[in-house]
Amino acid sequence: MKKKINPLLLLLVFNLLAFCATKENSKAPFTQEIASISFEKWTGGRRETGSGTKVSIKFNKPLQKNIHLKKIYFQNQETEILKENETKYSASFHSNALYQEYHSSDIASKNFNLKDNEAVIEYQNHNKTYFYKCSNIKEIPMIIYE
Repeated sequence: MKKKINPLLLLLVFNLLAFCATKENSKAPFTQEIASISFEKWTGGRRETGSGTKVSIKFNKPLQKNIHLKKIYFQNQETEILKENETKYSASFHSNALYQEYHSSDIASKNFNLKDNEAVIEYQNHNKTYFYKCSNIKEIPMIIYE
């Protein structure tokens, strides 16, 4: 007689394994030296332009070829990190659904327990995913467009 495995039990086991893998990867050291990291909030002059936050990351040297920045988790949101030049990267959070989806993140709010001036950078090193926590991110005065 064959025994049936409860699908809920399998789901629970897979979730626990995934959580452990995430925790393990987060302990890896980030070998790139960050020169500065800051954020600035902005608001448009008209209702349809919305508002948002831009995070800027500057490195002392270009990233090693095997390191690729993927996402940033900041103030209970997440978005992709974009390369501006060899040493500067940015991420933009928009609150206007006409231009970009809202970036609310359960991962950022539940797993990382971040303060308002902290972020987690998700990156890949040799195709393995790691997380690096940044603290004391400098806030630049808000830009109000007219």
